[in-house]
This record gives sequence, structure tokens and C-alpha cells, in this order.
Amino acid sequence: MEMRELKLGMTLTIEPGIYVKGLEGFRYSDTILVTEEGYEKITYYPKSLEDFIVEA
Repeated sequence: MEMRELKLGMTLTIEPGIYVKGLEGFRYSDTILVTEEGYEKITYYPKSLEDFIVEA
């Protein structure tokens, strides 16, 4: 894994995922901006699992 210092103005994504054999998978992505105070999340999505369920 490459290590890199985060600098002011950089953007990055955090993309955790879960995959269950035989059931499919799910990835979630947040985009983060590095600020003078730390960071700012610049994407906003629901946080509860129920809000992501799509009925077929």
C-alpha cells in the first residue's frame, strides 16, 4: 500500500464495501476535501440501510 501525506485542497474517496457470496454486494463512497481545519465531506447520502433498499 502506498502512503501519502494529505495536503490542503486534496480530495479523496473512502469506499468501503461488503460482498456476500450468493447475495451480491454493496459499495458506499464518500468524497472528502482536506481543509485547514481537517476535512469536509462533500457528498451526502442516507446512512441507514433501509434508505438504500430498492424493491424489485
